[in-house]
Amino acid sequence: MFSNISIKSKLLVGLIVIWAISASILLLLNFPVLYNYAIECFNLPEKSGISRHIMSDNFNNLVLYLQSPFVRHFNNLIAIDDYGRKHFSDVKNLMIFNNLLCTVTSLLLCKVCIYLNKKRLYWIMYTDIKYAYYLITAIFVFCVIDFNDFFIFFHNVMFRNKDWIFDVKTNPIIKVFPSEYFIFCGAFIYAMISIAMMVMYILSKRNLNKK
Repeated sequence: MFSNISIKSKLLVGLIVIWAISASILLLLNFPVLYNYAIECFNLPEKSGISRHIMSDNFNNLVLYLQSPFVRHFNNLIAIDDYGRKHFSDVKNLMIFNNLLCTVTSLLLCKVCIYLNKKRLYWIMYTDIKYAYYLITAIFVFCVIDFNDFFIFFHNVMFRNKDWIFDVKTNPIIKVFPSEYFIFCGAFIYAMISIAMMVMYILSKRNLNKK
C-alpha cells in the first residue's frame, strides 16, 4: 500500500513540476512587460545601439512567430542570417510543443486535483514535494553560478545543430537577448515553480493535519 502511495506521490509531484515549467514558459513568452522591464533593467538600448521601440516590436513579432503554427515567417526588425532563422525555426517547434504540453498537463492536473480534494489525498505528496523543491532549488543555484556551462549544455541537449551559436556581426539580434536576460528568465521560471510547489505543499500539510 505505502509503495503504491509513494509511486503515486512521485508521479504527482513530477506532473506538478512539468506543468509549472511549461506554464511559466508560456506566461513568460506572452507577458511582454517582463521583456520591456529587462530592456530598461539591463540598459539594452545603450549597450546594443538599438532603440527600445525596435526591440519591443521585434520581440512581439518573435512571440507571434514562435507560437503560431500558421505564421511561417519571422518578421524580424533586427538583422539575422540564415543560420539564425533556422535556430528560431527550431525554437518555434519547441514552443509549439510546450504550448501543447501545458494544455495537456493543465487539464490532467485539474482532474487530479479535483480527485485529491474529493478523496482528501493531498497529504500523499507532503514529503516528496519538499524534497523535489530542494532539488530544484539546488539545480537553479548551480545554473546561476555556472550559467555559461549550463547554457551550452542546455542548447547541446535541446538542439541537434550549432545554429544557436550566433555571430554578433551577422546576427546583431543577439545583442537584445544577452545572457543577463536568460538568467532573468530562469529566475522567473524558478519563481513560478516555487509558487506552484508552495501552494501544493500548503494543501498537503493542511490535509495531513486533518487526516
